[in-house]
Amino acid sequence: MQRFETKADARQAVWDRLQRDGAARFPFPPHGRIPNFAGAREAARRLFELEPWKKAKRIKVNPDAPQRYVREEALRRGIVVFVPTPRLRAGFKRLDPAKIPIDKIAAAAALSTSRAWAEDVPLEDLPRLDAIVCGSVASRPSGVAAGKAKATAT
Repeated sequence: MQRFETKADARQAVWDRLQRDGAARFPFPPHGRIPNFAGAREAARRLFELEPWKKAKRIKVNPDAPQRYVREEALRRGIVVFVPTPRLRAGFKRLDPAKIPIDKIAAAAALSTSRAWAEDVPLEDLPRLDAIVCGSVASRPSGVAAGKAKATAT
């Protein structure tokens, strides 16, 4: 197991390896963001084999590109998805699979085309959630995220 002096060092190593190994996916470059990666779709499917996602009815999924597949898989499984708006200025967007035609689920999960199916939910009206999905660049062996994409103090 590789050890790093700082969280920033760990993130840099992950971004560099994704790019070097050709595992990074759009948007490019992977640096400075929660990176999209080859295998994100399979990772999303596997997530729903774990508790609490396995039994979830309502989840929050961040709007990061690699989490598109989590949003899509959740909708296919009949799970209501709440997506935060930038800086929560407009609260959340609610995607209810009961209101989305099955052939439109992929489009509803994509941020660029989700508006047709998204309902505004003010922060104060956000219901109790069963699970929250947050992306990270790197994590510790315990699973704790080593910070998000932006540089932070260690």
